[in-house]
Amino acid sequence: MNGQNIKKRAENIWYYHKWKLGTALCIAVLGFCLANDLRERQDSDYTVFMITSRPYGADSRGLLETFLADYGEDTDGDGRVAVAIRSVVIEDGASGGGTGFSYEDRVQLMKWVTEIKESSSVLYILDENTREVVEEYYGDFFSEVTGFSQCGAFASCDVLEEEAKSGLYMAARSFETMEGMDIEEYGQSMKLMENLKDNRISDGT
Repeated sequence: MNGQNIKKRAENIWYYHKWKLGTALCIAVLGFCLANDLRERQDSDYTVFMITSRPYGADSRGLLETFLADYGEDTDGDGRVAVAIRSVVIEDGASGGGTGFSYEDRVQLMKWVTEIKESSSVLYILDENTREVVEEYYGDFFSEVTGFSQCGAFASCDVLEEEAKSGLYMAARSFETMEGMDIEEYGQSMKLMENLKDNRISDGT
């Protein structure tokens, strides 16, 4: 079987079974998200979900994790404050339904919003575009959204360029949207956000 026949066969399989394949993808994503959330919650004191329309490299995220850790507390008693940032990039225009938005695009968007909904993260970093995407699908998903420019801590943060910081938001997920979330754990994340707004560095305890 030559390469052209293989490609044609693959296209036929996708055409006739794309809904089943899309559903299977979402189920797989859900399983991955649950497993990933469990691992990150065991290894870190805070997990921040970074959802942006442009990528931020691992180095930038690592520096941002270290910066955020200064404002958090050692919630698991292991002697250190650890912040893990999960990153998802939702391209500009992904929330639209125009003629250029293909089925493949919709499957990818379905993957993204499934991962966002099933996350156990309380704190999020967003930009204007991704904030609109999340609110379009989930309405009052966030109880609080504050621009980086309004958070005292980020005024002294040199991890990100000023242009990048000006378009970012720190957001807290609404407690009502989080099934099984412990109120104490939720409160710990909210305290981190308050420390960022007030530029109050924690003593780590």
